[in-house]
Amino acid sequence: MIGPRLARLSGWVSATVWAVNVGLLAAAAAWVYLDGGAPHSVEAIAELRAGSTWSDQTTALASAVVAAAATAVVMLLMLFIGPPWCRSTKAWLLFTGVVCGWLGLGILWPDLYWAGQQRRVASELAAATEFARQLSTDWPTNDGELPGVGMFLAYPKGAPTVMLLIGTAEIPGTGLWFTLVERGPGGVLRFELAGDESDAWLEWRPDGSSPETYVGGLETHYRLRRDTRLSDQWVLSRYDAGPG
Repeated sequence: MIGPRLARLSGWVSATVWAVNVGLLAAAAAWVYLDGGAPHSVEAIAELRAGSTWSDQTTALASAVVAAAATAVVMLLMLFIGPPWCRSTKAWLLFTGVVCGWLGLGILWPDLYWAGQQRRVASELAAATEFARQLSTDWPTNDGELPGVGMFLAYPKGAPTVMLLIGTAEIPGTGLWFTLVERGPGGVLRFELAGDESDAWLEWRPDGSSPETYVGGLETHYRLRRDTRLSDQWVLSRYDAGPG
């Protein structure tokens, strides 16, 4: 027979383990949705590069993954040897739900991140619109320097359609970083985002057109992967880049 003290301890441990695991699941989902740097940490852990130096965020994520796995194992054991409430049908159903939650997050986290990225970028559109209009009106014809942005190269020579920055810069008045701008037909401007929002393009489309696969001014072939309209004139997109 298990004594009252041991039974209370077992119940406390079980409740704590469940709370920690469910809390980690909720925190992980919120982090993926809210943090623009989430993919970089996930990729670093997935690659498990030997001798690589992880950021504090990546180290914290790895610790959370270990904690989630450890508490899940304890939760499973408690279904067999825990207090009565842990061995009930309801507990089994709850455990199945939590496992499905983790599996769903592991599979669908890119879509959750994409939804969060749309929210973050959409909040910057007012200032981005002002800059896009200025750039469209005064599109560079040669290499030069843009106030608030820095030095850039214009390609191809003679009739440039690409403004390639020497480094990265913020779109003035926003928290969005970019590395180049492609100019397309109809006054379209495609900003290749950098920093936390890298792997995405913010496209100003004053004609209301939609993104499609195209060949850029640097002879790079961009195959449209996904896109979503943020407003009448702005679209967030992703492309797979390769040789033309």
